[in-house]
Amino acid sequence: MPEDAATPAAVPLVVGVTSHRNIPAHEVEGIRRRVREFFAQLQHDFPTLPLVVLSALAEGGDQLVAEEALAAGAQLIAPLPLPRELYVQDFQHPATRASFDALCARAQVIDLPLLPDSTHLNIGSHGPERDRQYGQAGVFIARHCHLLLAICHGKRSDRLGGTAQVARYLL
Repeated sequence: MPEDAATPAAVPLVVGVTSHRNIPAHEVEGIRRRVREFFAQLQHDFPTLPLVVLSALAEGGDQLVAEEALAAGAQLIAPLPLPRELYVQDFQHPATRASFDALCARAQVIDLPLLPDSTHLNIGSHGPERDRQYGQAGVFIARHCHLLLAICHGKRSDRLGGTAQVARYLL
């Protein structure tokens, strides 16, 4: 038996991300630093485990965490809540769209299926069907991670698929 065959594959440590999109500009560098420290601590505590990050790559914290994860050598998996051509409509700035495209190029992208009764037409504009797709992405991330990194302001919200709901779902 070859030596490599006797060595069991390491199970990855999977970190899911949920975050607000609208992080105040004056908080971005502090959050980025804490995320970088978080990944460094995980690598210190679990040096033999490959690191995998699940992020839907929404603007704000999702993209910030994905960038730091890649810089730390993690594998990036991106479950997208909507078909890509519809999802990019939610990016407010061209730079955010460019960042999304660059991150997708470095990620394993998972196109989540449309939910029952959802169509390209009814998720093409903002409304409950589109929000349900976001909720599905949040549930997917929460169900497939060992740790959930939630970047939020701590205010209660019942927004379908929002950061608070994803964190509550996991808990």
